[in-house]
Formats: sequence, structure tokens, C-alpha cells
Amino acid sequence: MSAARPEPERPALVSAARRGRGDGGYVTEVSLPVVLAIGVFIVVVAVLAIRLAYGAPVDDTKAPVLVLGDSITDLGQRELRDTIGPLYALSIEGQDNFRIDDLLPVAERWATRDFDQVIINVGSNDVVQGWPLEQSGDGLEHMVGLFPEARCIHVTTLSEQLPTRAASAEGNASALNETMRRLAADDRRVRVVDWNKIVVDSDAEGIELTSDGVHPTRDGQDLLVAEYEKSALSCGAP
Repeated sequence: MSAARPEPERPALVSAARRGRGDGGYVTEVSLPVVLAIGVFIVVVAVLAIRLAYGAPVDDTKAPVLVLGDSITDLGQRELRDTIGPLYALSIEGQDNFRIDDLLPVAERWATRDFDQVIINVGSNDVVQGWPLEQSGDGLEHMVGLFPEARCIHVTTLSEQLPTRAASAEGNASALNETMRRLAADDRRVRVVDWNKIVVDSDAEGIELTSDGVHPTRDGQDLLVAEYEKSALSCGAP
């Protein structure tokens, strides 16, 4: 009788740190330091992605500036980032169809952070929707007051040629613009970005800067953002 053949050696169990198969089908081992390095990299990328998604300033060497508004701000994000982004650590919050009272809770959340300057462009929907003028004015004043540490707060006048049939629309837009000017007179930090004047002057020259009486065209956005930049620069260095 021939001698019994020895049983083939069984391969050792592969540790949990081993992943994948290399050339020839052999299991390759990934060392623990490599696994940890990959984990750290993933966490860092995730944190940066979250910060960028919420518009958080990543470059701490630049003064932080917040832009708050409705759809005009939302649609102008590219122009804002191209023009103001290189100068400041920019955060942008633009919400379609928001009135001043809608934007207040959003502004309150942003106010938990420190901003060197704040740019506000809201109120067109208040006028178009026939919202009570006094409530809109009080809301705007409250929004400005949410940022006591900001060196400059820039409020943007409304076009007084809004597309609505309400007889009071033009008067309400004008009244809200006067509220902004009063805020600027009472608080030296507040500056007025006079978008209405830009629209009126351009109309006189036969140039339309809005597509529907509210939303700026591409040229309109360029002019509006240029006025933001001018007003922000007039605030001086922090």
C-alpha cells in the first residue's frame, strides 16, 4: 500500500486589512497606515465639500462678505463669484420668490457667523405680491440689525417699474427705497446701492436692464454686481 499523500497546506485567513486582488489573482494587503491615510483624505474632502455647499468662506485671509436676497441674487451667483469672489471670502444666499419676512429666518441663521460686510437685495416680491408696506419696512430694518458687528451693510433699492397692475406697486417700491435711505441716514454703516437709478438712467438711453421688470439681464447683472463691488470697496479695508 502506498504512503498517504499529505494534505495540501490550507491558506491562512486573509485579515480584514486586505483588500482586492493583484495581478495573478493573489490577494494584496493594504497596510493600516494607508487605510488611515485614505480615511483622513475622505473626511477632509467631505468637510470641504460641505463648506463649499453652504457658501462658507474657505480662504480665511480674505474678509468675509455675505450676499442675501431673492431670485435676483440667486441668478447672479456666477457674476458675484467672478467679480467679488476674488476680493472677498464670499457667501451667497438667494431664494426664489422670497419676501423680506421669508428671508428673515435665513438671515438669522447666517447672523450666527461674523461677516465684515453684508449685501442685501430683497423686497421686489413684497411689492409684486402686495405685501403690507409697514411690515416690509420693519422686516428690512430688523434684518439690518441682525449684523451689529458688520462694518458695512449695503441695501439695494428696488426698481420702481415692477410688472404689476396694483396701483400701489410703484408707490410701495418707492417707499421701501426711502426706508433704505432712512436706514443709511440713521446708521453710518448702511450704504445704498441704487439699482433703481441705474435702471431709470438706462431706460432713458433706450437700454433695458431687466428681462421682465424685475430680473436683470446679463448686462444688468454685470452692472448691479459692479455697483456691489464699488460699494464694498468704499467700506475700506478691515
